[in-house]
Amino acid sequence: MYDGKTQRLDINGQRGLVMVPTKHNGHAIVYHHGAGEDETAPTAEALKAELVRSLLGAGFAIASCAAHGDNWGNQPSLADYSLLINKLGAYEKVIHYSQSMGGLSGLEVVASGMRCDGWFGIYPACDVLAMFDLNTFAPAIMAAYGVSSREQLVEIATVDPVRQQAEQFAGVRMRFYASAADKLVPKASNSDVMAALVAPAVPEADVVPCAGDHADPSHFQPADVLAFLGRCVG
Repeated sequence: MYDGKTQRLDINGQRGLVMVPTKHNGHAIVYHHGAGEDETAPTAEALKAELVRSLLGAGFAIASCAAHGDNWGNQPSLADYSLLINKLGAYEKVIHYSQSMGGLSGLEVVASGMRCDGWFGIYPACDVLAMFDLNTFAPAIMAAYGVSSREQLVEIATVDPVRQQAEQFAGVRMRFYASAADKLVPKASNSDVMAALVAPAVPEADVVPCAGDHADPSHFQPADVLAFLGRCVG
């Protein structure tokens, strides 16, 4: 798939990897995977293949980890990403790429003050309670947080991205790729809300219009992503 090497990592007992292109540019991207995925997601899904090839071709290393599977941004997943980020200390800039469920952990990483020089999300989940209310994901979210009701989830979901202060994202460039036709991760209650929240505190927080339902190919825009990354590392 690319000219480089893959480093295998142990992240709190979870599998991790870093794909390093031979002509790397000194910067790394941390990938936050969606539901049903693991650390192999950057190479396993054909839908994002062109984007991943473009990132590696531009010289970015890509790091990922299993992050306790369908974690929905829970504390074990944040501990995993914290350790993964620490292992990227030699890289000049670290940008986070969140996809679907991974929007939660990626945004929580930013809000918590972990290393982040830019963030972009592809149909990212930003509000765990809004996702719970869709019912589709309620069982998985309850399992991830170890609760049995919405009331219990409200009590412990204090790191939910949309419930943070704008200042916690200060200075971080952000970009959202989302479609109004997405029924799985509704744009209005996720990307739109999150972008409006952070806008006063960040250099950019644009929602790029996309078409179709969740996973429509229009969400994957390599040229636009690379232009955004250029602004993050420039």
